[in-house]
Amino acid sequence: MGIFVTFFCAALSYGLKKQILNLNYIIMEDVAPALMGLAMFATIFGLVYFYLSYRNKERLALIESGADADLFYSKKKKKNTTPFALSIGLVSIGLAIGIALGFIIERILIEVENAEGHNEYPQVYFAMIFLFVGIALLKSYQLSRKYDKEDNGKEE
Repeated sequence: MGIFVTFFCAALSYGLKKQILNLNYIIMEDVAPALMGLAMFATIFGLVYFYLSYRNKERLALIESGADADLFYSKKKKKNTTPFALSIGLVSIGLAIGIALGFIIERILIEVENAEGHNEYPQVYFAMIFLFVGIALLKSYQLSRKYDKEDNGKEE
């Protein structure tokens, strides 16, 4: 502690106060993102740890009270992830088609001379992306309902 006070007094006496403050700013600018990442990791780790430890204590208490171990396992049938993967695939295809068609329409609009002389039409991209992603989501919904009907028919 004494060394720090001596160094600080010497720095002040030599007029290095601005350099020290600048050094602290540079160090904090480099260290702050690392500290934020560490804090986020510690928070997530803490939440998972407390969740798992609480669940373990709860299960041990149920076992000690004489409950059956089958309570811990759900009897629900695992859901098929095919509709979700299908949705992601269709949305990706819709996004790609929207961007490509937006580019083509923008090139056509640029070649056609208009009164204002615009050379960019970014609104075409937004319109095509939203149009084709919307169509992809509707098709995904339609196909997922079809899969659900097939799954319900197999269970009976």
